[in-house]
Amino acid sequence: MAERRMLSKTIMNSDNFLELPIGSRLLYYDLVVNADDDGFTNSVKRTMLLDGTNQDDLDALIKSGFIIRFDSGVCAIRHWNLHNHVQKDRYKETIFIDEKNQ
Repeated sequence: MAERRMLSKTIMNSDNFLELPIGSRLLYYDLVVNADDDGFTNSVKRTMLLDGTNQDDLDALIKSGFIIRFDSGVCAIRHWNLHNHVQKDRYKETIFIDEKNQ
């Protein structure tokens, strides 16, 4: 997994994002930072615990379309490619292949 992540001002400055509760925005930032090179993470509960955010914050991200949640519990960042592009020689494919194929 990369040590650096970028956030797109196109997404961060959008009205849709700024209308989210502050807890949802904080959770989104940390999910982006901790996602793998394809934008997937399976540590959402851990992130919420560390952030002091809750299920309502996650639900707001899902409802507004910033996060895709799979039945397995894995989450994907919907706008991942707008935020981050990983060079081929540094890219490590996600271990969540089933979710990626969906």
